Amino acid sequence: MGSWTPHNLSEVNLGQRVMICTSLLLKHRVDPFFNRMITGDEKSGHCRNGKRAGLSGQLPI
Repeated sequence: MGSWTPHNLSEVNLGQRVMICTSLLLKHRVDPFFNRMITGDEKSGHCRNGKRAGLSGQLPI
């Protein structure tokens, strides 16, 4: 599935993008929130439930 990206931005749209990006970068300096951000566009994910098989290959009871 592709995504739509506008190629011809108006001066207002371009100014808004710059203002928002600058604001987010300044906020990140105070509280590094980018590392806690969850995105929904990842191709793969990792799941860890904490259960591991024992030496015999069976799950612990």
